[in-house]
Amino acid sequence: MNSAVPALLALLLVGALPAMAVVAAGPDDVAGTVSGDTPAQPALAVEGPSDPLDAVNTTNRLPLAGDVTSTYVRSHPDFGVTLSIGDSALRTEYDAFVFETRFEELSPTERREAIDSELERVDEEIEALREREHRAVREHAAGERSDRALLQEFTQSNADAVALTNWLDQLVVYANDVPGYSIGVRSQKEELGVYRGPVREHLVMTTSADGSTRQAQIAIAIQTSETGVTLGILDRDRYLRETTRYDHRNVSAPDQIGGYSNASALFEEQYPWTDDVSRSSQGLEFIDRQLYIRSVPHDHGEIDVYFDGGTGAVYYESQRLLVNQLPVETPTETWTNESLELAINRTVANGPIEVTVTDESGDPVRATVLVGETVVGETNADGVLWILPPHGEFDLTAQAGDSAVTATLGE
Repeated sequence: MNSAVPALLALLLVGALPAMAVVAAGPDDVAGTVSGDTPAQPALAVEGPSDPLDAVNTTNRLPLAGDVTSTYVRSHPDFGVTLSIGDSALRTEYDAFVFETRFEELSPTERREAIDSELERVDEEIEALREREHRAVREHAAGERSDRALLQEFTQSNADAVALTNWLDQLVVYANDVPGYSIGVRSQKEELGVYRGPVREHLVMTTSADGSTRQAQIAIAIQTSETGVTLGILDRDRYLRETTRYDHRNVSAPDQIGGYSNASALFEEQYPWTDDVSRSSQGLEFIDRQLYIRSVPHDHGEIDVYFDGGTGAVYYESQRLLVNQLPVETPTETWTNESLELAINRTVANGPIEVTVTDESGDPVRATVLVGETVVGETNADGVLWILPPHGEFDLTAQAGDSAVTATLGE
């Protein structure tokens, strides 16, 4: 642990550097905002829609409540991001150095008390992490925080969650050195998993200094509201989606679920297709943290669902889906002008849309695709591009040269 002393110096240096940069879209990139209202649905112990939206022949999906702001952003590699991510690790290393120095001088009883105190501090850090992120999301939904600043928050949350997870593992090591004493940290680590979902991991990878150039070209679809956030990306043939409903988390309220068997029944009720076709599943119950977790692989991918005991509702949902397995909602829809035809296939539950652009002869066209005034990508050699739609009604435009064709779409 002697390395922690120079680490502290590095920490002070990092603290003096500017905050990390996440580059929002420029004129040749993606940017823009579309707003709409979520239809009212029956409430489950909280205001606004609580149950996942029904999807025919695929997984249901957790919605946001209230006015929803939609935007698209690409993140880019930046050395400042790497330093910011390293900052959390350095702080943890220094805390470990201070703790170990003091720990060696304590009696067994005092060592137990010291570890218990650290576990309480970690609990407080987890609570503060959720409150900080929710504040950032609310500010973004209200137009008071930029896309760039919101992505900075998600990147920092991920880094903090990784650092806290590593520190919990270290506390287990310390506890094992105390005769007759052991600790369990699985519940804290599972809750920190909320900040380490597939889209957030993609964000960290693309914003670190050695991030993948190809990955950085992928647009991140963001939806925020007063109640929570949905993040989505299309990565080759995968649709990665995660939703956090902060209003569905209440650790101080009495448990509304009453055990994992009831949580399992809730999952079967709210995700019936997934439960019917699941190949296996893993269930976890953490009474101390008011969390019931179900992880299920299925025919279209995988889903992780976190039920909150205090509200009885889904607090966090993470999905990894295969785009080519998702059922199409309606027959192919087309729009034409003198020289272009725009055809779309919409998947259910406002999922990914397949956009195809051809000319008057039916040959594929490389076209720029816009949602509203936002460029979201370019069709490939086959004239095809998959996109993630925003919330509510929007205009979808395909533009090639001086020709353009526009479709107005909605939920």
